[in-house]
Amino acid sequence: NAATADGKAVAAQGTANTATTNAATADAKAVTATTNAATADAKAVAAQDTIEASASSTNLIIGPNFEDDWITRFTYASAPLVYADWAGSSYQGAQCLRWHHNAANWLGVYLSPTPTTRDFLCREGDTFRFRGWVRSGGTNSTSGGYVRVFFRFMDSASSAYTDSMLSGSTYTYSNATLGANAGWFEFDCYGTCPADRDTLQLFVLSDPTTPIENYYFIDAVNLQEVTTAIAAQGTADTAVTDASTAQGTANTAVTNAATADGKAVTATTNAATADGKAVAAQGTANTGVTN
Repeated sequence: NAATADGKAVAAQGTANTATTNAATADAKAVTATTNAATADAKAVAAQDTIEASASSTNLIIGPNFEDDWITRFTYASAPLVYADWAGSSYQGAQCLRWHHNAANWLGVYLSPTPTTRDFLCREGDTFRFRGWVRSGGTNSTSGGYVRVFFRFMDSASSAYTDSMLSGSTYTYSNATLGANAGWFEFDCYGTCPADRDTLQLFVLSDPTTPIENYYFIDAVNLQEVTTAIAAQGTADTAVTDASTAQGTANTAVTNAATADGKAVTATTNAATADGKAVAAQGTANTGVTN
């Protein structure tokens, strides 16, 4: 019995040693996982900084608030354009730009980089973000038609073009939505330059089904090249996911470490109990020998 008890004590001590090692390993994994989570968080913050820096880049459209009425604007399909101080109701500043839908055609205004240059230069993969505000006239009919933004990417040599708009963009409003003098509505949309295109034409138009004699106001327009920001957003999204995953791993590792610690404590207790039994058995054996 004494020999058996000694064997059990040795086995229990081995289990205790293994459990202690497992607890230390689990603790180390928890520390590593927590460090990984912190690193992923830092990457997300850095990517967000890049997004914000890009978002503050220069507006590429000349005279975006239409305050300088000496700036010549390019018209689409000879739409009548007027710099308008519409009873002080411009979205921003004193003036906005008005166009008149006076024919069953696509009609509106190009938004350009200079008074003499209609097109913006671009390269394959460049992504642009347009924001601006549109409002309908007080006597407009709402019986059909719409107003929309176009990103038209051109091949300057052949005049071939591709109209591009990223999903999720707000780039069109029906006349039913715009109503008659129902307030300002915001465009917020993106386009990416495809292969074999080298310039961008940006314009806002009323469509051919729009009721003739409707008119529209546009103000506070903004075009930015946001390729870097879009890439940084992807990095930020990935970093946030990585941080969440790493945090989950850290939490699991901490739980495992606590469990391993508990097992180590139990194993150590069992070893001590086994040692006690071995001592008692040895005492019994000694008495038996004496007897």
